[in-house]
Amino acid sequence: MTQKHGDGGGGADRARRWNLIAVGVALVTGFGAALMPLGTQMSTDSNGAVTTTHISLLSHEGHSVLITVAVPAILVGVPLLFRSAAASRRSRIAVAFVLACLVMLGAMSIGLFFVPTLAVMIVSLTAQPPDRGLLP
Repeated sequence: MTQKHGDGGGGADRARRWNLIAVGVALVTGFGAALMPLGTQMSTDSNGAVTTTHISLLSHEGHSVLITVAVPAILVGVPLLFRSAAASRRSRIAVAFVLACLVMLGAMSIGLFFVPTLAVMIVSLTAQPPDRGLLP
C-alpha cells in the first residue's frame, strides 16, 4: 500500500467522502426547505366555509427558490473538483467559511436549514490533517 505525501494515510479520502455527504445533506435540506409546509393560509368563501391550506416556500415564492436552495449544494461540491489533497483542503476551508457566512446572513429565513451542511463540512475538514508542506 502506497501512501501519498501529506494525505495523512487516507485522510484525503475520508475528507472527500465527508464532502460528498455534505453535498447530499445540502440537497436534502435545501429541497426539504423548499417543499416542506412552512406556513398556513386560511380563507373563507361566501358560504362561510373556512379552508386551511399549508403553503411551502416553493408554492409561495415560485420556482426561482430552487436556485436559491441549490446554491449551498453547488458551493459544497466545489472542493470535489480538485484532485490535489492540498488544493481540496484549502477549498474546503474557503467553502466552510463562505457557508458559515451565508448561514448567518440567512438565519432569519432559510439559513438555519443549512447548519447541518456546515457541520458536515467542518467534519470533512477535521478528517484530513493539514499538509505540513503548506506551513511557512
